[in-house]
This record gives sequence, C-alpha cells and structure tokens, in this order.
Amino acid sequence: MRLLNKEQIINLPDHFFPMVVLADNRKSFFSKAIKAHTHGQYSHAMWMREPFLVVSQNGRLAEKYITDYLQPWYRLKFFSYPEMSEREESEIHQCLNAQLARRSRYDWLGIVGQLFNIRKLNFSSRYYCSEAVWEPFVKVWGYQQTYPSPSELDSRLPRIGWEIVGIYDPTLLPGA
Repeated sequence: MRLLNKEQIINLPDHFFPMVVLADNRKSFFSKAIKAHTHGQYSHAMWMREPFLVVSQNGRLAEKYITDYLQPWYRLKFFSYPEMSEREESEIHQCLNAQLARRSRYDWLGIVGQLFNIRKLNFSSRYYCSEAVWEPFVKVWGYQQTYPSPSELDSRLPRIGWEIVGIYDPTLLPGA
C-alpha cells in the first residue's frame, strides 16, 4: 500500500483520472456513525475528476478542491481503473457534469433506508455520496443499480478491476 502525502496527491499523473476517493473525517460524529453502521473504515465517497477537483455530495452535490480534504483529521483512499478507455472516461465526465447540473441535495431518506436495511427507501432524484459515485458505474459499465455504502465501495472496487493508488493518512506520515 502506497502512503501519499499532499504534494504527491496534488501531482498525481493524468492517467489516474478520473478516480474514486473514499474519505474518513475522524472529527465527525456523523462519520463515526456511518462507519459503525456499515462496519467500514470510510464514511464518504467522491469522484476526483482531475488534479485538485473532486465531485462531492455533501449538503448539495458540488465540485470542491481536494485540498479541503487534505487536513490532519482526514484519511483518504484513492482508486483508479487502469483499463479505462477514452470513451469510458468521457462518459464518466458526462455523467458527473449531468449530476452537477442537477445540483441535487443530499438524500437523507436514503440514509434512513440504509439505517433500516431498506436499500430502495430513498429520493429517486437525490443521492447520498456513494450513490452519486456509483451512478457512472451503472451508466458507463452497465453494473446493477445498487445503493452502496462507502465501505461496500471499498470492498467492491478491487473486485471489479479498480486498483488502489494510495492512501493519505497524516497520522502515518513521518513527523506526524
């Protein structure tokens, strides 16, 4: 497993993009609750379209700078798909652009559905973070529409050919 620092993340080569990023905010009660419920290590999922930019579903789906997440209390895991074709890359960007154009709000009902293991209980026009990440998998590669949690993405992505580029964890970096 490759440990990444801020500079390495900001300078990731173009061939890794777009990539899926899982995140854990160690200061957040909500993050801790998601991890406890899903039995995972990550509580948030997003797409990193290019160096610096992620598409993240928080209160409202929006583009943000990756530097917002390169904080001492965050842990990040980066996945890339080495077999991605130019057509697939283009279609992912189209899908993300369409998501951004909708400016959808967070699917709080979907979280209630997750809590009670009723996966289909959600607002059809809204997403929680890992649903937004999964949508291009459905539209570009034809995977089944599911309602994955970040921990499910963590285990599923390597099984479908996505490789771990590295992990950002400031507590493991020299000098931490």
